[in-house]
Amino acid sequence: MFLKLGYQGTAFFTASEEAGRSWRFLIEWFRRFDLSTDELLVLDTSPYSTLEDMAQLDVVLRQRDANGYFRSPLKNKIKKIVLNQKIRYHYKDAYLKNIMKQNGTKGSLGTTELGRIIKASKGEIQGTTLQFPTIGYHTVDEMTSKKSVESIITILSKLYL
Repeated sequence: MFLKLGYQGTAFFTASEEAGRSWRFLIEWFRRFDLSTDELLVLDTSPYSTLEDMAQLDVVLRQRDANGYFRSPLKNKIKKIVLNQKIRYHYKDAYLKNIMKQNGTKGSLGTTELGRIIKASKGEIQGTTLQFPTIGYHTVDEMTSKKSVESIITILSKLYL
């Protein structure tokens, strides 16, 4: 769709994300061409336990994951768009920290494809994630809302078109 609308950048579609291996294909491409970036945008899904939890969000952002911090100018650009367009969001890492604090537990902030890329590239490749809130994560019943899809299209359009 975005290519048809005039997007001029590079888009990647990776495989084996569910097995935690997709990042390897992407980092290999960057290494093959001796490239780095601080503006890699990874579209992803983000699991929630209930439809009610998911229904309170249009998009999910992250400052970091278990592998480290995401350092990219895209984070602020996306946040400005989200605020200007009145798109409902939260930061998944802050959400998870809050749940752990409320429950008095320690746990993971989760791992993302981007976090693995940042770690493996020793920070040479940086970016941010833009995630669809979902339920039924990694099952044939995984779903998000129409509003979430529309919100992500709005954000991508404002960023790249």
